[in-house]
Amino acid sequence: MSEKGRLPEQFKDVRIPWGPIGENVFKRSYSQVMENGKKEAWQDTVVRAVDGNLALVPTEKIEVDERNKLIDLLLTFKAIPAGRHLNASGMKNRQYLFNCHAAGWDKDDPAAHFGFTFDELMMGGGVGSNYSNRYMENLPAVRNPIDLHITCRPDHPDHHEFAHLLSTHVGERQSNKLTVADSREGWVECPVALLNSAFDQKGGGKEVVWTFDVSNIRRRGSVLKTSGGIACGPGPLVEMLVDFVKHLNGCIGKCLTSLDAMILDHSIAACVVAGGKRRSSRIAVKNWQDPDIFEFINCKREDGPHWSSNISVEVDDGFFAAYNAGLKWARDVMRAVVLGKRNNGEPGLWNRSLAMKGEREPELMFCPNPCGEIGLQMWENCNLGHVNLEAYARRPKSEMYEAFRLMTRWLVRATFGDIPQARQREVVDRNRRIGVGFFGYHAYVALRGGKYSDSWKDDSIKTMLMSAHGVVQAEALTYSSSLGVPCPVKNTTLAPTGTVVLMPGTTSSGQCMMTPWGKRLVRYSVDDPELAVKRAEGYEVFPDEDAKNTDIVVYWFEDPLVAKVRAAGWDPEIMEGQYDISFQDSLNVQKMFQEFYADNAISFTINMLPERMPSEEEMEAQLFDVLPYLKGTTVFPEKSRKNSPIQPVTKEQFESYNGRKEISQVEEVCKTGCPT
Repeated sequence: MSEKGRLPEQFKDVRIPWGPIGENVFKRSYSQVMENGKKEAWQDTVVRAVDGNLALVPTEKIEVDERNKLIDLLLTFKAIPAGRHLNASGMKNRQYLFNCHAAGWDKDDPAAHFGFTFDELMMGGGVGSNYSNRYMENLPAVRNPIDLHITCRPDHPDHHEFAHLLSTHVGERQSNKLTVADSREGWVECPVALLNSAFDQKGGGKEVVWTFDVSNIRRRGSVLKTSGGIACGPGPLVEMLVDFVKHLNGCIGKCLTSLDAMILDHSIAACVVAGGKRRSSRIAVKNWQDPDIFEFINCKREDGPHWSSNISVEVDDGFFAAYNAGLKWARDVMRAVVLGKRNNGEPGLWNRSLAMKGEREPELMFCPNPCGEIGLQMWENCNLGHVNLEAYARRPKSEMYEAFRLMTRWLVRATFGDIPQARQREVVDRNRRIGVGFFGYHAYVALRGGKYSDSWKDDSIKTMLMSAHGVVQAEALTYSSSLGVPCPVKNTTLAPTGTVVLMPGTTSSGQCMMTPWGKRLVRYSVDDPELAVKRAEGYEVFPDEDAKNTDIVVYWFEDPLVAKVRAAGWDPEIMEGQYDISFQDSLNVQKMFQEFYADNAISFTINMLPERMPSEEEMEAQLFDVLPYLKGTTVFPEKSRKNSPIQPVTKEQFESYNGRKEISQVEEVCKTGCPT
């Protein structure tokens, strides 16, 4: 094996095939500070991540040329593990390699769910949970009210931000006291302490007094050396504790309902969002038969205390049977879901019966992760990596299958990564679940002369997907056996690939590109010196009528894939954008991925313009027809609004435009709040 920590000589002059915005995305999202104080170049990140991954197993469990093969794959973007691996693999004290987690329920320790959620969100992961009544009804009633007091020394630099929430009469009653430690663990301890007191069945319903001193929490703006982030000060924690106790005290004498628990989780997530740049990706799932399912379905119709979570209705074989039998409840649930999808994209649907298939312990299937590509047991996590199909569109398939094999080995090793939560360590040791996926699917289809909307009819693509799946399955079995651990319970998936795909500049996951040609409308302050530069460069600039002191710069762009297709000798007319694909074709592509490749699930969003949507009745019929074959699906309606950030244009409009144009990729934020 080559010397650890160094780039092998044969890679010194390799050209990095950056996409149009790829290097900027890397520097912003994945480049870490090295021991010499400098930021990593991509070569440094690749070497660190590869060496960190290989170090998780004994040297004799690594193939002779495996390090060089992995460096080649990552360096040239032919395969890339999920962003969490790029950020954490090989970092001291930061081997938190997993994207998303399932926060379970414990009737003997109801605080465990909330502490787990807070802990994982603060480490940058996403958290899903199932709030169905079959879980909530097992929890004990909230027994004791909390009298909360928060104190902070007057000279704390952030004191003024939350002074109105501090207590002025501390010490008047005997109190439990907690000096909050300036650490992730210290913050998690706070709601757990409150919940343990509130749920204490021996408390007799007596009020419990708690005083939290936040004086030791570092000031806002301080550097967090361990995580590389910036401290937010005590303010978000103080606000969260106040809101948390307010809602908890409103539940005295009863079991938490689904919506109660979701509101408490939202308070936690909002604290994490306020504390930094993480999006606190979450999903809430609830069974279609629950009496309060319609309250759940409608909980996000207006702004309220659930904006930090995606929601999905859990359906099963019983639902399909009831719907086919014409039972009113099932029909009403389906219609409410369809109306929600047409209105704001929620709720999604999660097919638990299909997710249970292939599981060693099917009854333990609990919920999907926040983006929907992995079904998880309580406390379990995601472990993701991807192969770039575009890189192999015009190369021998044997090379592509070798990339799938190597990514399988990477993820099996990653199951040995650091897991602070004992509950999670136990389930990972038992399941070793991995998710080998891919991106660049639309590019793969287009560079072979195909149209995305027709790809589900292509037998050669189905054969490729089946073969890739077979390679992953075989290597997962062989490698886990050699390591002396259980074979991963499931191995393949399609996850959102967010910022990862922006580095090579290809298409995300199995999705169609956003648009071949379009306009990006970017807002600038009128005082921004960059604005004058853009005017001088010939970009169209106009005032934003909806925002004071703001101008909009219009960037006409062509997606880089168009030029690649043209260079490959194909007519760019084969290029389609997401809004060009029919609802039925989108469902059929997703069905193909699930049937021929993914044994976990698929994260797949069908983006629809209102004018292209089928009618309510057609949408319901088409969705129901395919749903038994899908483990989950999401529809996102693009609402027409003035000066939308991304506006598709036709090829003719783009070519006839006489102003400044550019080759660029749309940097789309993950609509489901996916963590990196």
